[in-house]
Amino acid sequence: MKRLLVIACFIYPIIVVVESTPVRILCQALSKGVHLIVDMTWTGWGKSRVMSEEAGVPYISIDVHLTPFIKAADDTLHYIRNATDSVLIFENKKQMEQSLYYLIKHSVLRILVLDGLNKTSAASLLSMRPSPNFYVIIANTQNINNIYKVARELKISDKDDRWHLVFTDFRYGNFNRSLLSVSVAMITLKDAVCCYLLGLDYPCDCPEDTEV
Repeated sequence: MKRLLVIACFIYPIIVVVESTPVRILCQALSKGVHLIVDMTWTGWGKSRVMSEEAGVPYISIDVHLTPFIKAADDTLHYIRNATDSVLIFENKKQMEQSLYYLIKHSVLRILVLDGLNKTSAASLLSMRPSPNFYVIIANTQNINNIYKVARELKISDKDDRWHLVFTDFRYGNFNRSLLSVSVAMITLKDAVCCYLLGLDYPCDCPEDTEV
């Protein structure tokens, strides 16, 4: 996996590790003296952690946007549902591709990933043998409404406890429950997370348009 190293200019020297650039750049930065390494790669860069320990420099790994949601869905399927396979549906191709870093490294499930759902992809799902045991949508509320509506219209969501809806925003109260004809699982963010992001004490009034 390629990695990019960004030397950020702060009051104290900090290395921000993102995707794509050789280890020698990290070595050069460490040799000049830094106070912190911030790892923002998709799955964490083990080499930067080891080098930080050897250099005695603090190391912080920051989860990227989708990682906590993917982990929540994967853990739910594996540990609670005892699943062996699942279809993961994302709201766009970019998020689908981002998910692959985590899934390849951490998931033990057989996973099929899709960027959205349409008649063509739905037909492929319906023709699969054996049929997928579980389906997961990871998206904001509006896109979950749209994707699940398609799933219902194309008769994919016709069995209880097969679908898991993972909301990536705080608008989950706007989910169109009239779409439900079977039981589904919903994974949502706690309101306390919103308060934390806004720098407010819990409980607080969380605007629905707050982005994670």
